[in-house]
Amino acid sequence: MLPSGKVDKETDIQKAAQRELQEETGFRADSLKLYCSTNSTESIRFTNHIFVGKNLQKDPLEQDHDELIEVHEMSIDDAIEKVLGSPVVHTASAYALLRYARENAV
Repeated sequence: MLPSGKVDKETDIQKAAQRELQEETGFRADSLKLYCSTNSTESIRFTNHIFVGKNLQKDPLEQDHDELIEVHEMSIDDAIEKVLGSPVVHTASAYALLRYARENAV
């Protein structure tokens, strides 16, 4: 699963994405751009905003007390294989990986 979370501590989705990236990976992105947004269903409005971060710098924030997070660096191909082999899939992460790989010929 890619880093994810809620826009609950701020109202700007880009600031929330940067915070979640730092909390969940220990890195911040010098460049963070909105890539796309998704909804799980047409009837329930819960939007996932997907960002692409570049030029990552080590800059950790404290993790939320109820989270146990491990960071695993891997290629996009390996991440897609993990998604395809997983019995439970975080749909927004799967979509983002597949779309990014296709659009960037990874």
